[in-house]
Amino acid sequence: MAIEHTLYTWDPVSAAWVHERGPKVPPPPSPPDVHALQSYFFDAESKEWIRTVLAPMGRQLAARWEGAHKIPDDAAGRPAKNGNGKPKAAQKTGGSPTLVVVVVVVLLVALGGVAVLASQTSVFAGANATPTDAPVVVAPSVAPSTAPAPVESASPTAAPTSGGGGGGGGGGGGGAPPVRTPAPPAATQSLPPGLSTRLADGTAVIYTGPTLVVKPQALGATLSFTLANGRPAAGSVTVAVGTVSAPALIDGNGRVAVTLATTSLAPGPHSLQVIYNGTLATVTQITVR
Repeated sequence: MAIEHTLYTWDPVSAAWVHERGPKVPPPPSPPDVHALQSYFFDAESKEWIRTVLAPMGRQLAARWEGAHKIPDDAAGRPAKNGNGKPKAAQKTGGSPTLVVVVVVVLLVALGGVAVLASQTSVFAGANATPTDAPVVVAPSVAPSTAPAPVESASPTAAPTSGGGGGGGGGGGGGAPPVRTPAPPAATQSLPPGLSTRLADGTAVIYTGPTLVVKPQALGATLSFTLANGRPAAGSVTVAVGTVSAPALIDGNGRVAVTLATTSLAPGPHSLQVIYNGTLATVTQITVR
């Protein structure tokens, strides 16, 4: 008889485990990458939580939270964890002694062949070398000139002055080029506390909409996105309040305006979050009444 394993899916938006199927047991500890959708099942024999393909509810969340479904950062090189949150012991592997001996013999033969080739090359090079007993005639590369050498000025080149008398002579244009002053770096944008956040790539997100909405009125959320270099951001973004989300495109001024329904939200505070360039971040809190 097939055993139905307990299956949980990690929701990065609500930062909580979602029970998919199987007996209800305490969920596993938080995954190493809390920003990725991922599913784990509990193996009763080894008493370990093992990551598996995304479960049905996880796929529904991936369709809802556009951009949140990505491969977890610990997919390469990090050991799986057991039920107590401790890493599994690395499995010891032993190499074949015969294979090691064959590799050593091949390396010795290759090194010997390189040494023989190098010695033969040096012998042939010595036999074909041109004898150096004959006198070497060096032809002068420059014909002697009877013209007097130009007199060099002992004074250093004068820096250009701010006066306007340098343009009067016809042959005096050999001054040093003007020094270019580098442009000052872009000033760091100050963010209003409680209504903004800064993403890992330096993009500043500022919320400019209302923070209180009364059901059944919809929330008109407006945000601005500014890159680290001070230019407006571009591309697509997903804005979410609680379990309600909507995709949108950033306009040429780095602004986004979306309308989010509040009829399915329970009264109370809800996090307003954005997903931009695969990064999920909380911008502010919205109170629903």
